[in-house]
Amino acid sequence: MAVALVCAFLTFEAIRQGVTNAVITGFGVTVGALAGAAACLASLAHREEIVSHRRLRSLATTDAQWRAAQ
Repeated sequence: MAVALVCAFLTFEAIRQGVTNAVITGFGVTVGALAGAAACLASLAHREEIVSHRRLRSLATTDAQWRAAQ
């Protein structure tokens, strides 16, 4: 939400200062790309955490099965 407000403010200021539409569009595309990259990295980190948890659970199950067989 804060990022959207900052982008809106900067866009308003750019228009007020007479910056061309191409520059404003470029700024918007850049911010969108950075936001998308940040979302992807956050998603990958969360996915790796889930995979790691599953591996640990699998190892615990294997260990329990091995101990039961002894």
